[in-house]
Amino acid sequence: TVRGTQVREVRNALIFSGRNRNIIVEGSHIYNCSGIGVFFDHVNLHQANIVDSHISYCKAGGIRLIGGEVRDLQITGNDIEYNYDLEAEASADVWIDVADGSVEEGTIAGNTIQARISPNGANIRFEAPVKPEARGRAGLWTISGNLIGSQTTNIHLKNTTGVAVTGNHIYTGAENALYLEGARHIVVSGNSLDQDHNRGKDLANGVRIENCEGVLLQGNLLCDACAGDEARGGAVSVLNSRETLIANCQIFEPRHCGIFVEHSRNTTITDCQILDRNASGTLRAAIEAIGANRGLFIRDILYHEGSKGGILANDGAELRDNTCAE
Repeated sequence: TVRGTQVREVRNALIFSGRNRNIIVEGSHIYNCSGIGVFFDHVNLHQANIVDSHISYCKAGGIRLIGGEVRDLQITGNDIEYNYDLEAEASADVWIDVADGSVEEGTIAGNTIQARISPNGANIRFEAPVKPEARGRAGLWTISGNLIGSQTTNIHLKNTTGVAVTGNHIYTGAENALYLEGARHIVVSGNSLDQDHNRGKDLANGVRIENCEGVLLQGNLLCDACAGDEARGGAVSVLNSRETLIANCQIFEPRHCGIFVEHSRNTTITDCQILDRNASGTLRAAIEAIGANRGLFIRDILYHEGSKGGILANDGAELRDNTCAE
């Protein structure tokens, strides 16, 4: 148990390696490390709680896990901020990197997690190798009830399985608010991606779903996402993925396109509002699908027309009960 402890201006503040079980880090200040704040270095771990702490200004990661065999890691009620390095190839406040081993059964809840936009930076990043060839495995996590903002990508889930992202406020993602890369069975529900305070900053703030299987994007609000350009991409982009369901979402003032689908299979978009209430004149379409998109269903959408039209879908898509708003 590490409780009521201050560690500052060292390389790595707290290091756990080898066999470590039943860890509690509580009510501590970890600040201004040249390396990592809380470092799980190829640890065999069961039941670790990091709670009620400040973990800030650690250049190589606020909380970082590399390899090992990890179960039951709870990160709750912390202030995890400004863990980035403008001169590094990548940065993250919470960084789970499983090149081998596995990390499963975890929670990131009730934290404030923010930084500054930095090269390949993320507030929360999970990385595992491509399956099935590699041994690493990351999944069975919840990311819930956090304030997450101010990075190149807010949440990056790479090759993870079974993660629920629910009830967060996510803001100021210079390239992505949420980037799902090679992920499987991901639920993204009930999140606010309101960017009203960022109007005029031209930040992407988009959701990118790429090379994924089984993604549910439901009940989210996205506002002022500048992701994409005049030719392709949108506030939500579904790329080379399969079994994607986008339902009951509100997408307001997308800069270029509300939902963009390319070379994806079994995609359903239903009961969404995609509206440019400011009539900015930059919207090209509410929904656009290009390439081969077998099993594309678009229904019950309330949308505004763009410069190219409202809903643009290739042959074979099924469109039903969609309404152009006044």
